[in-house]
Amino acid sequence: MRYAFFDNGIADGGVSFSREAARTNFNSNHELDFRLAYTQSFPLPYSIPEGPLVLIPALFRTILIYDSPDPAIDPNNRRVDHQWRYAFTAQLGLYKGFAANLQFIRQVNDSSLPNFKFNNTSIAMGLVWSF
Repeated sequence: MRYAFFDNGIADGGVSFSREAARTNFNSNHELDFRLAYTQSFPLPYSIPEGPLVLIPALFRTILIYDSPDPAIDPNNRRVDHQWRYAFTAQLGLYKGFAANLQFIRQVNDSSLPNFKFNNTSIAMGLVWSF
């Protein structure tokens, strides 16, 4: 679902559900994803690179439920993960289809099994070519 709040701003949200069937029940799972993002585009003055500057904050929530316990890890406790991801992307148009991209992502995974709990932060920079 997308909705334009302003001339250069678009809210985006959605829900998805998936089923992963594996050869063993403890690897099969159901996944429910929620996402919410907002894209704001800022035109730049002519003295700065081509533009626009695009800023995208986003929030993701994932719930992952496995079918049965993994006997090698904990035969009495099936895995259930709850994950939050926070992302922020900035993209600056440089020249006719080329842009500089910077992305920050924070990921927090809580699990019913301690060895699947983690926190992760990543930063990625690069060039984008759209054609």
